[in-house]
Amino acid sequence: MDDPHGYLAAFAERMGNIGVDEPRDDLAWLAITQGLTARGTAIELDWKHEAADALGHLERLAGRAGKKALAACRADPELEERPTYEALELFGKTLGGAQRALLHLDKQSDSYVLVVVDAHAVANLVGLAKKAGGTIQHLDGGGLAAEEAKRRKSSAKQARARASVNRWTQLLLTTVENTTDDALWTLRHHPYPLEAIRAAMPDAPARDRPLVEMVVAVHDKPASAVARATKDPALCLRALNYLGNEDVHGAERLAAAAVLAERLAVEPGGGKAALQVCTACNLFAADADADRALAKLPAAARTRLARIADGALRGATYQSDRWNTAFRALRTVGDALSLPTIEAALLKARKVFPDEASFDEIDDALARIRHRTPAKGRARRTRRP
Repeated sequence: MDDPHGYLAAFAERMGNIGVDEPRDDLAWLAITQGLTARGTAIELDWKHEAADALGHLERLAGRAGKKALAACRADPELEERPTYEALELFGKTLGGAQRALLHLDKQSDSYVLVVVDAHAVANLVGLAKKAGGTIQHLDGGGLAAEEAKRRKSSAKQARARASVNRWTQLLLTTVENTTDDALWTLRHHPYPLEAIRAAMPDAPARDRPLVEMVVAVHDKPASAVARATKDPALCLRALNYLGNEDVHGAERLAAAAVLAERLAVEPGGGKAALQVCTACNLFAADADADRALAKLPAAARTRLARIADGALRGATYQSDRWNTAFRALRTVGDALSLPTIEAALLKARKVFPDEASFDEIDDALARIRHRTPAKGRARRTRRP
């Protein structure tokens, strides 16, 4: 906390392994979590770590009394079925009986940094964590009953689904979240399960079927053609979020977004439709591929998308969902007239967060726009009021 630059110089390799090479607000907290892990007095487990293996790691941290208490968990008949968080609640509750405490040093990641301490030290450590800009969660078993109930309810639902002859229900079982959104999102990745979705589509719930049919349509035909012909442009705009690989569909995705923005009279700003247009403009593609996709659009369509993305950024709170959505869109569709808006956002962010060393997403968007915008045209355009 007192000398962040000195710390980073001394522990460059350790912090470089987690992508930290400059001062940041949570540096002191990361120094604690990484330092304890390096010394073997903390363990870091993935959020989907197997419960039995997690127990073995904790036994090595728990001390003699803690290890003796945790032995009872080895005999738990449900141990292998428990998700990681539920298992940790069980272990924490068990350690409490031995006057030990299981703490999670939360570093805002998809993992658990865990330590085992004397129970009487918890309150003091929680206070110290706040001073270092961090959060400690005491896993004391308080959430165990709720987690067990959720797991059992989910297991019963899964059992009913496996017994169902409904093809859509069976398709959802192949996804992580078992939702229609999750099933359609798989179209953004290789291999594209379009035929599986098409085959199961007749069994989709009535509330989901129109969206599923629209998503299939924008894959079967050019998305821009569907956008022009559809009687439900709002639904088509939603469907663009699931359109597949951008190397294949990138230009069509942008063209359809521009058509739908015109048909729906989407105004620049933070409205739902404007943010959906921005989401459609977010191409997960190589820079050159994204630039080629944008170049295929008529000038009027490119301008329309850029102004909508500009409007989404204005008034957005730094690092909010709206902010991130706007910047991802601007990286692809921003033009010379977007530069003042982005530079104003950068200035505002620096005033609100004066200690922030860099604003990578802003710098990235500026660099991409300047790369594809001729310098002469850029200077001429940015002088306009």
